[in-house]
Amino acid sequence: MQLPIYVENVIRRLNECGFECYAVGGCVRDSLLGFSPSDWDLCTNAKPQAVQEVFGEHTYNINIS
Repeated sequence: MQLPIYVENVIRRLNECGFECYAVGGCVRDSLLGFSPSDWDLCTNAKPQAVQEVFGEHTYNINIS
């Protein structure tokens, strides 16, 4: 599966900070079927606060308690 560079960068950055991160969902399905995904979903074991620490001002708070 060929990941866009911006997706690779997110995954690499989280990995470098000690977290796991994977592409999941429809983007994986579309790639396996030979289609170009229109969006990319990622899952990580990093908690929302940790993601904010890693990516700083490039994050948005949505229903974080």
